[in-house]
Amino acid sequence: MRRFVPEARAAGCAEPAFIWSRHAEHARELALELQIPAVAETPEELLRDVDAVYVAVPHPHHEEFMEKALLAGKHVLCEKPMSFSREELERLYGLAGERHLVLLEGIKTAYCPGFRKVLQLVQSGTIGKVIDVEAAFTRIPDSNVREVWDTEFGGSFTEYGTYALLPALRILGTGYRSVTFETVRAKTGVDAYTKASLHYEGTMAAARTGLGVKSEGQLVISGTRGYILVPSPWWLTRHIEVHYEDPGRTAVYDLPYEGSGLRYEIAAFCARIRENEAEPVTPDRNAEPDAGFEAGQGAQEAGPREEAGLNADSAIEKGTRLAGPRAAKTDTDAMQDISLALADIMEQWLNWRSPGELS
Repeated sequence: MRRFVPEARAAGCAEPAFIWSRHAEHARELALELQIPAVAETPEELLRDVDAVYVAVPHPHHEEFMEKALLAGKHVLCEKPMSFSREELERLYGLAGERHLVLLEGIKTAYCPGFRKVLQLVQSGTIGKVIDVEAAFTRIPDSNVREVWDTEFGGSFTEYGTYALLPALRILGTGYRSVTFETVRAKTGVDAYTKASLHYEGTMAAARTGLGVKSEGQLVISGTRGYILVPSPWWLTRHIEVHYEDPGRTAVYDLPYEGSGLRYEIAAFCARIRENEAEPVTPDRNAEPDAGFEAGQGAQEAGPREEAGLNADSAIEKGTRLAGPRAAKTDTDAMQDISLALADIMEQWLNWRSPGELS
């Protein structure tokens, strides 16, 4: 929350109005520190006098709070992973559509200038037909954080898989034929390192995540004419290199990445609301999946219970009042398809577990 509030103000389109947490004293401390006008005693109080809600409660309770907000007539920006069930997320998108509300997953990389430049390069056909997309997101955290000991919803893939999967789903589309996993577990029982492979017709992708295992956090997009390299940390997408067979022929792009990057997703969220683009559409299960980009086609806490070791910042829901016109229009329609695919992959992940253990 200490990052979100200043980033909302930097975006110039949302002003924090209320904050709520299961830990009331912590909410009061944050309200004072971050100059948030009011502390809500209950979620219902928070929802009475705001235009939109930022949901950052623990992962398994995202759906509960998204539904509360939508039923109260509020737009919702939800932290990732948005859901562990495609069916449930489809229902919530339908609910948002019926009420002409915006429901958006907070994946900041998707809206930053550098990542959008990567997409433009792919669409322009500069590296030819894309054959493979590989991305990694790994960290070595403190041993007492929730992600390390929460065997149900912790671990590297639930924490970082959303980012690592984003490039593949955005570039190759959501029409993957199957997903397979390989993983190594930590002594605490969570996955310390996981590789998810997405299998398409004629293309492929891999997403690698680590929690206690470190790897090069880069993005590589391989094509028939060359490849795009975004060096670590690729998810901040500041520096982009395009390489060809001739080692002397390399294009380099440097793009801005301001603050912690949350301002980009917040601006996209505000733009979506202002332009009234939240059309009442219920996702069609029989519709053709997003086919991705065709090269050369234009340049175009763990629940209501409290648990020891919880990072209380993750158990906060914040209301915002919208203001100002300074938000760029972004392709949030494509992101809905991606969020549904992410929920599907996360659901598959939770249903698949490997017995391997990191020694």
